[in-house]
Amino acid sequence: MDVSEALKQLEDVLDSTVRDAYFTYLTQWFRFHPGMTKDVFDEKIRNLFRNKEQLIHHNNFLLALLNKAYSSYRAKPPRQVNNKGQFELADYADYVSPSKRGASELFAPNSPFMSCRINIAAWRCGLTGADSRITQLMVFACQSFLKNLTTAIVTKARGYKVRDGKLQYSFNMPLQDPYTSISGEDKFDSKFKTGL
Repeated sequence: MDVSEALKQLEDVLDSTVRDAYFTYLTQWFRFHPGMTKDVFDEKIRNLFRNKEQLIHHNNFLLALLNKAYSSYRAKPPRQVNNKGQFELADYADYVSPSKRGASELFAPNSPFMSCRINIAAWRCGLTGADSRITQLMVFACQSFLKNLTTAIVTKARGYKVRDGKLQYSFNMPLQDPYTSISGEDKFDSKFKTGL
């Protein structure tokens, strides 16, 4: 079932006051509002709905929303095993631990989370939904903003070097004393031959 179709069916069975309260609870749940866990969200929704049909359409809507959000993730295709007796190089990525990213540490939003948030905001504004490219753009913008914010905080608190007028590196490294350090061009080269 499509998300817009599930949303339309849900809106048809809800009146305006219940619909507004429903989207308020849904927004709070996706914004990680303090105290709004999944169990609390389910309890408030069950208390809000008056009949079983509303609950069925709610479940269909959430299922369609989460399926759409996670459909952008592509699972790794299974490796094809070639049993012809030939030597096959192992994929090194199978043995390397996955890199830790901000999204996996819950510091930065991931694509399914952003997709749900964008679609809910679009529906509250009366739109039918949002394209998946918007989600990718928003995730990239959040990651870029967090990188710039972290860099600004670190550079404000600690010393650093600048290369090519842009690239900042060597954060929190001790500065060399210019009177004791000798650079490559200041080296003393003897003009006299020391050999006999």
